[in-house]
Amino acid sequence: MNEVRALPDCRHRGAGLGADRWICNSPKLVVLNGSVSGDMCRSRCPYVDRSMDAMSPQRITVPRSSSVPPLRLSRIAVGVAAAPRNPPTIRECLHSLKRAGFEKVRVFSDNGLQLSAEEQQLCAQEIQRSGRLGAWQNFVQSARDLLELEPNADGILMVQDDAIFCRNVQSFVTRLPIPAGAGVVLLGAAPIYTPLGRGLVRLTPDQADDLRGAWALLFPRHALESLVKHDLASTWQGWANRRIENPADRKGVDTFVGRVMNNLGLDCYPYVPSLVDHVGMSTLGHGAAVGHRAAALFPGVDFDALQFDRSARSSEPLGTSHPPVTACLLSWKRPLNMQPIVDALSQYRFIDEILIWNNNPDVQLQVEGPNVRVIQSSENMICYGRFLCAQQAKNDIVYVQDDDAIVHNVESLYRLFLQDDSRITYGLSDQLFGQRDRFDYPETQNALIGFGAFFRKEWMGELERYAKTEGVDYLFKREADKFFSMLLRRHHNPQLGKLTFLPHIVTPGIALWKEPQHYLMTSLAVCRA
Repeated sequence: MNEVRALPDCRHRGAGLGADRWICNSPKLVVLNGSVSGDMCRSRCPYVDRSMDAMSPQRITVPRSSSVPPLRLSRIAVGVAAAPRNPPTIRECLHSLKRAGFEKVRVFSDNGLQLSAEEQQLCAQEIQRSGRLGAWQNFVQSARDLLELEPNADGILMVQDDAIFCRNVQSFVTRLPIPAGAGVVLLGAAPIYTPLGRGLVRLTPDQADDLRGAWALLFPRHALESLVKHDLASTWQGWANRRIENPADRKGVDTFVGRVMNNLGLDCYPYVPSLVDHVGMSTLGHGAAVGHRAAALFPGVDFDALQFDRSARSSEPLGTSHPPVTACLLSWKRPLNMQPIVDALSQYRFIDEILIWNNNPDVQLQVEGPNVRVIQSSENMICYGRFLCAQQAKNDIVYVQDDDAIVHNVESLYRLFLQDDSRITYGLSDQLFGQRDRFDYPETQNALIGFGAFFRKEWMGELERYAKTEGVDYLFKREADKFFSMLLRRHHNPQLGKLTFLPHIVTPGIALWKEPQHYLMTSLAVCRA
């Protein structure tokens, strides 16, 4: 008995686990005096009746092999769990679902909510709950209802009524190859998932155990059927460290989904950047949609989701039959970054020449790779160096980028440039892409080309004419990108870049944008250009 009294109550389930309770299957448990692994807890915990292991729900095991084809969800049923909000958001949510391409939407109204005549026109059906089910119960019951009402749907999208979608999300997700082992895709991704990558990001069991973001959850049918039949679908207490007697007060839909998927052996995949924004004031007392309740890098309601992956439209690799490209790179104080950048660019067959302009006369730069040539400058020409480099390109099409990132969507940027080669096609970081309208002017645009850009070599004539007329001073050399793009007198084609940042991207004394006079210099350059 001393051993039993020495073990703290389990905070994962809110109480000690007796033989009459379900065995806890969390991969990581938090007890009152710290964290222990799930395996250790199950092997050491005196509260657990080992005979109950045989009663645990059947796990769905899907081999994670490249030979297993991905899922394609072509018939997606949509349900919106709705409740009264102040201010209301259901009308905006339904409008955005229609713009996203979802034509048949059912609304499950809880706690006395009644749709207006206009809102009823925007959905296929409104199902009103009697009384108050609460967020978690309404989610589970709505999932069961949709599975029954839509027997031919191969995917179920569960939406909260304060979710706002990009355009064409329906077309995008039906083309999206979803890994065979996926249990849920979070179309609305919380900021916590931003550092994990881009596209579909597979969460570890520990990350799924604390899943964040329930405002737009896409389930393969078999996964949702297993979820609503799971023991936790009737016994869930929420993530609070106490027993909640009234089921209508139970919260934590996202945590509930993550833990059930863990138990079923299925994976959770947020999509980054978020395809869905989270805009409402919480009905559960969580406040506004900020912090971990916000959407990660949402590009806006007018953004076409198909732009996130143009390869969904055309996946044939670009090869030597397409116009060849010269990559012109710029090196200054990050010489060790050049080799991984060259290695990444060398995989593209349409790039048949890589030129590196070394702005640092004190460094003898050596980079290995096919068709690579280093051009040593006698002085630091700053950003103007990339255009001096491009003058020596053998090809008419030029690709440029800085020395602080690996650009993973070079091929998709090139495809877009080939579709419209009358303007610069360039990538932006997540933050800059969200602010891209700041760089527009009535008759021109400041294109920030350091994260990957394609243009025609002949366009540099405008820049050279300006240099001969006005001279090459420090401001011109430093801000040559702005002069080049704005002197072309056209609006360019910004895209969301897929980037891995390299060392010293923010190091003062190395990163140009960290200099004290940076914003003054950029403003002066824009005015002069």
